[in-house]
Amino acid sequence: MTVADYCRMQKILAHELNALGTTITDKCLVQNTLRGLGSQLACMRTLTLKKCPLPSFLDVRSSLLFEELTLQQSDESSSSAPSAFIARGALTPSPPRGPADNTAPRRRPDACHNFQRGSYHFGAWCRYLHSAPPQQRDGVNPNTPRKGP
Repeated sequence: MTVADYCRMQKILAHELNALGTTITDKCLVQNTLRGLGSQLACMRTLTLKKCPLPSFLDVRSSLLFEELTLQQSDESSSSAPSAFIARGALTPSPPRGPADNTAPRRRPDACHNFQRGSYHFGAWCRYLHSAPPQQRDGVNPNTPRKGP
């Protein structure tokens, strides 16, 4: 019997008992439903009864339906061949660059134009070569502070 059929039967029995004059509370319906669970869903009984306050019948039914679906899917996946998700694109992610990974970036073969002009800002994290000394404009080194007029 499926969980949906079992819960429907429990609800019908509760309505019939109410019609005969016996009051069946939601808490009593939940406890009776959990009491009749089979061995596959026995773990749900323990988990649900430990919740404080006890969930409503609708919440218990939803949890049981979800657990039944999960069990069915795990049975189907265990009988089929194993599979894995493969993303399209690069198979291995490229390593991050910058201060977070504490390694200097790969250098490009071009010379750093900012370094050559003397307006160098990136330090060790620049990707260009810094082999040439900074150029001096008008005989003044741009890295030295200028004195006011």
